[in-house]
Amino acid sequence: LAQIIPSLTRGKPSTVRDLSLQVANAVLYFGYAYLLLKPNFGSSIGFFFVLGAAVYLALAYRMSSREEEDRYHRYGLATIGLALVTLAIPLELDRNLVTVAWAVEALALTWVGFRLRSYELRAFGSTIFLIAGARLLFLDSSLRGAPYQLILNDRFIAFSLAIACALLARYLYRSRTAELKPEEQRVPQVLGVAANLFALLGLSLEVTAYFNSLRAVQVYGYRYSYGAASDGRNLALSVLWTLYAAGLLASGMAWHSRSARLMGLLLFGVVIVKVFLVDIG
Repeated sequence: LAQIIPSLTRGKPSTVRDLSLQVANAVLYFGYAYLLLKPNFGSSIGFFFVLGAAVYLALAYRMSSREEEDRYHRYGLATIGLALVTLAIPLELDRNLVTVAWAVEALALTWVGFRLRSYELRAFGSTIFLIAGARLLFLDSSLRGAPYQLILNDRFIAFSLAIACALLARYLYRSRTAELKPEEQRVPQVLGVAANLFALLGLSLEVTAYFNSLRAVQVYGYRYSYGAASDGRNLALSVLWTLYAAGLLASGMAWHSRSARLMGLLLFGVVIVKVFLVDIG
């Protein structure tokens, strides 16, 4: 708090040095607190981070109401507070819930950013979307633990909710295009492309997992061999991708979306190559 007392009491504007000290102080304090509390109070660390975030966000609000020109302290405090909330999520939640919570947080930041006309909040929301997408791709794309259930499994639910958040954020961007800065003009397009890619990936993973599961059970008295299951999976993927490509082309023509039409054409090309090199071969 020593860095912000002059601004709170005397209205003295902050500097880059104050911002650097503020960030370094938060990193050292909460990093050391994590190491200190984890052995005996591991289940409460997330709550401790949320309390810290509340303090920083309250101070950021106080600074914005008292000193409009002091951008370093205001944005520094707000960024630290939001970062603590983001870090608290994986400390309190497990597995796929972390990704869903991050996607919801990113959507909320996007909505609040438009309500407050804050580019910085929207940018932070986009960053959280990026982190959630990376986790969805590298950590949540595999099934763990429970026996496989088509559609009704943690992975597909996490994919669906994260995609829904991205599409809602895209709607917010497209409905407020007049408020966007030049560097934000392509954000709705990127969100749309990412949502479609993750939707296709999630559906493809479900098809693959379903046919892999057939090798472990009997269906109407017939047990699928590895070759039969692989052939069925390849055919189902080709059908899925063809239908998805057709949907992209139809929606692209209906809504005049060039990116949707391009994705549809590219996916058709991938299906043709796959049929000749994998399915027939």
